[in-house]
Amino acid sequence: MSLPLDNQRASFYGQFIQAACAMFKNPQGPDPLRPEPAGIPTTYELGAWVHMSDLIFDVTEPKFYGIVARGVGDPDSRIIAIPGTEGAMEWIDDAAAIPVPFRQVPSAGRVAQGFDKIYYTLKVVKLQFNSSDFAKNSLVCWHSVETYLHRFDPTLPSLVECVR
Repeated sequence: MSLPLDNQRASFYGQFIQAACAMFKNPQGPDPLRPEPAGIPTTYELGAWVHMSDLIFDVTEPKFYGIVARGVGDPDSRIIAIPGTEGAMEWIDDAAAIPVPFRQVPSAGRVAQGFDKIYYTLKVVKLQFNSSDFAKNSLVCWHSVETYLHRFDPTLPSLVECVR
C-alpha cells in the first residue's frame, strides 16, 4: 500500500534513525553491542538492539546495527531503525550488488548479494518484553534499503516509505 509523503511523519521516523546513528557512533555503556539509548523520542523506549555482521573475508563478528523501539503508551507498536552505510567494510559489502534471490523470503524477489549476506546475519537482542507481540505492529525504517532499491530501479521515489 502506497501512502503520500507526510513530512511530519518522515521527520518523526528520522529521529529513530538519528538515535540509532548516535548509538552506533558514540556507544554509551559497558557493552558496545548493547549501547544505552540516546535520542529516542520520549513516546517510545528501547525494546531491542539489532546486530548484523559485515562479511568481508567471511568475518562474521556481530556489531550493533540499529534499534527496535516500542511505544510507551502502546507496547504493541514497534519501530525498527537501521541507519545507512557507515564505514569502508559496509561500503565493500554494498558493492556486492549482483541481484540474487532473497534467501530469507524466497517469494520476495531479488536483492543485492551484499544485502542478502548481511541480512542473513541479523539478530534481534531483546530487552524484557513480550516477544510474541514483536511482529504484530512493527514499522521498519531502513535507510539502507533505498540504496539497494535504487540500484535496480533508479526511477523509484527518493525516500524509502515506511510501511506497516
